[in-house]
Amino acid sequence: MQQISYTSLRQNLSSVLNEIEDNQTIYCVTRQTHPDVIMVSRKNYESLIETLHLLSSSKNADKLYESINQDRNGEYESVTLESEKNVG
Repeated sequence: MQQISYTSLRQNLSSVLNEIEDNQTIYCVTRQTHPDVIMVSRKNYESLIETLHLLSSSKNADKLYESINQDRNGEYESVTLESEKNVG
């Protein structure tokens, strides 16, 4: 995460926005006497929200963590999906 002052952000807004868009960089904007503000791309934001939603249920979180551990341990099966044939 990059840190940038509000003043510097104002002076470099276009390049900062390009950096966020092009490289998915996250910025922490600091302001005197105000709380920091985080700037992220919409893609990153939506990904974070989806992850929070998926982990909000302990049952779902347990299944996800179990799947991650199975993958790390090589406990998975590869399958090939065949495309449907048009009948006509």
